[in-house]
Amino acid sequence: GKKKNWDVYLSFYKGIEHPNTAMQCYFAEALFANNQTTKAIEVTADLWQAGKSQPDACDSAFRLFRSAGGLTSEIALKRVLNALDANRWGLSGYALRFVKDDQYRRVADSARSVYRSPFKVINLSSELNKTHRAHLYRIAIKRAYRNDPYQALNLLLKLGDRFDLENPDNLALLSRVGIRVAK
Repeated sequence: GKKKNWDVYLSFYKGIEHPNTAMQCYFAEALFANNQTTKAIEVTADLWQAGKSQPDACDSAFRLFRSAGGLTSEIALKRVLNALDANRWGLSGYALRFVKDDQYRRVADSARSVYRSPFKVINLSSELNKTHRAHLYRIAIKRAYRNDPYQALNLLLKLGDRFDLENPDNLALLSRVGIRVAK
């Protein structure tokens, strides 16, 4: 990938069973170079949404991704939320710069506010859709848990039925909080 011999890279990439992130980024860059823009945007979108910093090898693919119009407010919001899930406040701020659409910006701003003060999640705007609201509940509980497991338990009790236990991620989080408090 570093040599940018994209035809050769593409032919060898197919044989790699578990490519690391840098290899995936070079693959996306190779797709852009070979005018496979739709596939390149799809691959790069998955890489860009990660809740952690990506290797320097991704910089070029990310630049091409933005230039091709692949970076939407929705994708940027996913990175904001994933960064907060991963306790990466700075990365969430970086991703926030790319959230231009007002609807997604309100979700991102709410998520960052909830991250700072988890109990703000109790008074979330009814404008948020169910998926975003559920994600913000998890962010708030994880953040409260990091500060004090009893805070997380208190927050769970205040949320009550709003915290959907049908969701496997929520159930796992509830178990984690319960086990920690029971110790």
